[in-house]
Parts: sequence; C-alpha cells; structure tokens
Amino acid sequence: MKSTISAFWRAGCVALTATASVQVWAQTSEAVSQLEEVIVTAEKRTQRLQDVPASLSAVSTEQLESIRATQLADYAGYVPGLVFASRGGQGHGYIALRGLAPLGEAAAVGTYIDDTPVGSSSAMAAGSTVVVDLTPYDVERIEVLRGPQGTLYGANALGGLLKYVTTQPDLERTEMRVGSEFFTTSKASQEGWGVRGALSTPLIEGKLAVRGSFLVRESPGYVDNRILGLSDVNDGRQENYRVALLWQATSDLSVKLTALKQQNQVDSTNHVALDPQTLQPLGGGLPQQRYVLTPFDQELDHYAATVNWSLPRADLTYAASYSENGSQDVGDLTVSFGPLIPVLCTVTGGCPPTTAGVVPFPYRNNVKKQTHELRLSSSADGGFEWMLGSFYAREKSLYDQRLEARDTNYAIIPALAPLGIAVLSSEYEEKAVFGNATYHFNERFDVSAGLRWARNEQGFDQFTRGPAFGNDDSVGSDSSESVVTYMANGRLHLSEDAMIYARYVTGYRPGGPNVALPGVPPTVDSDSTTNYELGFKSELFNRTALLNATVFYIDWDDIQSNVISPQNIAYLTNGGKARSQGVELETTLRPASGLTFGLSGAYTDATILSGAAALGGLNGDRISYIPKWSGSLTADYRFDVFSDWEMQLNGGYRYTGGRFSTLEHNATAQEADAYGIVDATVALTNQRWSVRLFAKNLTDERAFLSPMAQRRGTAVLYYVTPINEPRTLGVSVDVRF
Repeated sequence: MKSTISAFWRAGCVALTATASVQVWAQTSEAVSQLEEVIVTAEKRTQRLQDVPASLSAVSTEQLESIRATQLADYAGYVPGLVFASRGGQGHGYIALRGLAPLGEAAAVGTYIDDTPVGSSSAMAAGSTVVVDLTPYDVERIEVLRGPQGTLYGANALGGLLKYVTTQPDLERTEMRVGSEFFTTSKASQEGWGVRGALSTPLIEGKLAVRGSFLVRESPGYVDNRILGLSDVNDGRQENYRVALLWQATSDLSVKLTALKQQNQVDSTNHVALDPQTLQPLGGGLPQQRYVLTPFDQELDHYAATVNWSLPRADLTYAASYSENGSQDVGDLTVSFGPLIPVLCTVTGGCPPTTAGVVPFPYRNNVKKQTHELRLSSSADGGFEWMLGSFYAREKSLYDQRLEARDTNYAIIPALAPLGIAVLSSEYEEKAVFGNATYHFNERFDVSAGLRWARNEQGFDQFTRGPAFGNDDSVGSDSSESVVTYMANGRLHLSEDAMIYARYVTGYRPGGPNVALPGVPPTVDSDSTTNYELGFKSELFNRTALLNATVFYIDWDDIQSNVISPQNIAYLTNGGKARSQGVELETTLRPASGLTFGLSGAYTDATILSGAAALGGLNGDRISYIPKWSGSLTADYRFDVFSDWEMQLNGGYRYTGGRFSTLEHNATAQEADAYGIVDATVALTNQRWSVRLFAKNLTDERAFLSPMAQRRGTAVLYYVTPINEPRTLGVSVDVRF
C-alpha cells in the first residue's frame, strides 16, 4: 500500500506542477473560457460529475467524434482503469475495471443502457466474453464508474459499471443530421465506408417528440489466411437502429419509450499467428494460421420504458426493459482434435483410418432478459436525502457448442457425426431491494450509507452427446442464494471547487449451477469485492483546469475461476483471493480559449494472493489482461478561420503497458508488449457542416493484444493473438438541417 500511495503522490505532484505552469497565462487572459460542466446520473440522480463522491469518467459524444470512435476498443484507452481485451471483434472480448478481469464465465463489469441493465447475469451464458459493445452513435455520453457498484446496480458490477446514455428526443425543435465516411486501412486491399443519420422532431410541441437514428458501416479486412489461400478475411459490418418516443404528459410526469437494434459481424476474427521464438507474425505480414474461417456475429435487441413522476416531496421512477442478446461464433480446434480423426475412424470402422480432416467448433449463445426497477427518491434540497427501490430480473439463456469432424473438402464425416455436442440451458431470476441516505451536517460535510439485499434462484439443464463430450447424457440442477452489499461515503468540500471523499463499497457476481462432470461441485458460490477508496476532485484557476485523483484498495474473495476438465470442458470453481490496488488520475487544462489539454492515467497492481494453482499459475501472479501502467494524452485546438467556420485540431495518444492473457506462470503464458497508439483529426465546421479528416493509429503501431499458445502435446506450434486495427485514414462529412 505504501508504494501505491507514493505513486499517487508523485502523479498528483506532476499534474499540479503542469497546471501551475500555466497559472499566470490563465489569470492574465480574460478571453479564457471555463471548462464545460459535466452532468451525470451515476448515483441515479442528476448531478455534476465533480460532486459525485466516487471515481468516474464521462466521455461525451463530442469526444467520441473527435477520435472517430466506433466501438469500445477505440476509446477504452482514454478512460483510466478501463481495459477491453479483444477476442477478435466488436462485442467479443473481456471488460475489466480496476484490475478485476472476469476469470470466470460471468461478467465482472455491469452494463446499462440509460436506466436499464443489459447482458447476462448468469455464469451459464458466456457473459464475460460476449459483451454489449454499443456503437457510440446517437449517444450523448458514456459514463464509466470505477470500483464495485453493488448497492445501486446490483449483480455483476464487481469491478464497476459501463453506462451508455443515449440522446433524447427534443420537445421544442426539429433537428436532422446525416453523414457519411470513406476510409482506407493499412494491409487491406479494399476501402471502408459508412452512412448514418438521425432525426428528432416534436409531434406535439412541448408534449410529444420522436427521435430515430441509424448507422451502417463496412470495415475492410486486413488479415490473410494462408492455409485457406484467402486475403482480408476479417471484413466487418456494423448496423445500428434506434427509435425513442418522449411524452411529457404534464410538467411533473414524463414517459419515454425506446427500441434499439444492433448487429456486429466479422467474416473471421482478426487473430494472427506468431512465431514461438520471435513472437513476430509467422512468415511476415498479418497471417492467420487456421483451417476454417472463424466468423463472429452478435445481435442485440433492446426495448425499454421509463416513467418519471415528480411528487410533492419525492421523485418516482419506474424503468422496465426487455432485451435479447445473441451471438454466433466459430472456433478452430483442428490442432487439438484433428489428430483424433484417423483414430476414431479406426475405432468406428465407418471411415478410412487414413482420413484427415478439420474440426470447426461452432457455438451460439442467446439470452432473453426482462427487468423492472421502481425507486422513490427525495427531491427537495435539504439536510437529508434518501432513496428506496426494488428490482426484478428474469432471464433465459441457451449456450450451444458443437465439435464437427469434417474432411479436407469441408464435408461432414458421417461416421463421426456428431463428434461432440453440448447444450446448456439456464434460467435466472433475481429480486432485490435497496436504499441509501445522505445526511448533510452543513454545506461542506456530509455522509452517505446504502444497502442492497438480493436473492437469485437459478435452474440449469445440460445435454451432451458424442465421444468428445462423453456420449449421451442429460442432467439438471438448481441453486439459490442471498447476497447483501454495502456502501458508505464521507465527503468534505474544502472550497466551492475542491472536494475530498472517502468511500467504502462492496460488489458481487452471482454464483449458480455448475456443469455436471465427475468431481465437479454441482454449484458455485458468488464471489465478492470490497473497495476502499480515497479521492480528491478539484476545479482550479477560475475553472480553467481540473484535477481528479483517486487511490484505491480492493479485496476480491471466493474468486469464480474457469477451469478446464480432462474432457476439455470448462467448468467453474470457487477459491482463492486477489488484491487490486492503485491510483487513477484525470486532469484537464485550458490555458487559452480554444486550447484544451488532457492527461489521464492509472497504475494498477492486481495480483492473485491464493488459489492460483487451479488456473495453472502461482500465488503472486498478476491478474490476466491487466497492465500495471496505462494512460492517455489529448490535445484539442479550435479557432475561427473565416465567416462562421471553425477549424478543429485534435490529437490523442493512448498507452497500454505489458500484460498476460493468462496468469504469468501458466505454461501457456506469454507477455504482450506495451504499446502506444496515436489518433488525430482535422475538422472544418460551422453550424451546419462538418468535414473531418481522421487518422486512427497514425503511426501504424502493431499491438499483439493477448498471445495464447497453440500446442500439440507439449510442443508450442505457434502463438495466436488478436491484433489492433492498423493505420486507418479517412474523411467524414456530416450536415445538419
């Protein structure tokens, strides 16, 4: 903890020195404009970000446009402590905050769209690897809450929360926006393009309004599959459609209805093969060493209704949702199971013993989820604030995995059909009540406390067939558990523009039924985190500079870990402890009107303290996917050029330190090198037009994101890893009406 505090002190001193160096400029320039006030809903109330006694970031639509962000991988590096470990496509990967990566099958970071959760809470629906990665178009901002959020947001907010706040219909005026873009990507033989648009209009002025938006984007592939003789195999497509209806029934009552549909597709994931000795692409270029294409297709349908009713002394909110989140993926297990094909042909006698083949591994996942939340919160300003609420969720999921034995012409080998089938179906039901209260001793000092009680009940059925999964078998099980989470804050305003706070909060990830295997426990318990946090927030020099810093310490207990059985089937187990401690820093500086600098960073020391043997590592190993150091620098300069036209120059640098895709002493472990990516845009805008030249990964940095060994027996054949997007240059045009 001493080293963490020391790092926190050094980072704070550097930021204060940089800020102080421009104090004279800021004080003597009357034209310097203040930083914009950021409003968030992190605590389920509308408030200034600087007043929230917790560590959080808000990424605005303007910031997303300035870096041409089209998915989580584009902006995660600009948010302290946020990690997206890609598995090869949008929505396909792991999300981690504060060093808490999902070592099991359930998500460790919660996801919300406005007031409602999305994604699975169950450990039986691949929620840790199939995530909601909403394309950030027609999104007002993205709020990232660091640290456990168990009392307000419940299950799966073990490490924090990612919250998409969408743009709402305008009751007073009509606005239309359309745009397109054209771009090229290094190593790709084709070009990419995108079209988008949004329309908001009042149907009854001041009473009823509707907003609709769409986005379609085609991205070229840049990875070549040399085994199949195919180029640019990882072409991608994004589609987004959204409709929102807002009814202001009275001055005190509003109803909002939304429908959203998103589909992400890639023809094959962007994995490349690395030489086991040099850890460089095998044979040069960006090669994929796979015997079958590995497409990924994810679709999200989300429907929500929110009612806000202002009562005389309280505000009543009801938020309901129904969502269906599904994905289809194909893996290539030819290296592992291909040599068994001749053996099985000999055993069955149904095919020649010299038969050679490939083994695709298609699997699909589908989650249907409904949620209801009712909360009542105090509305009048005063010495005492409170909130009471209830929550209900129900979901059904289906996870279907198949091993296929095919010959070299890609035809099914009938005698070996099926090689293996595993179908897992589950149900999850959760009921919860929660509440919190804040007492203001005076204008400067207040304390808060909160509690949430939740109970979940789950059912599970497992069907397996084929020699790879132990022939025909059908079993079922169920589980139930109750969990209580807590929160306590203390907040002291040193001045109107400076605050320190202390925070204690817990979070959890639900347990549930386990896969049925000999020697495997029938259920797994929930795991939990306890977070201790000390933070400082300030606005300096007439609010032309901002400095936010946090030091934290987290205990992670009864970790849910994913373990592979001798039959090559994954199951869950509890055991072990981990610790994550570190520092988070965000600064913004506006030394002159039109010129803004940003600096953010995180130091995260996340290690397994006990129970590492089940994961093939040693106690003391760093947690998978987590870099010790990460950070970003941004610069934004705007100036008038002629008439009503403005020039905007944006630059960004995001740095990610070295990390492991498994525990560092695992036999398959290989450290991924640190990397830094430069993004830049030049835009010419007025109130109607916006023309932007953009560069993503300007220096064409090659980042091998998470190398994993491909083995045959004890021999490492090569490493396979997803790769970052190469340099992409393009032009974007938007027009407003």
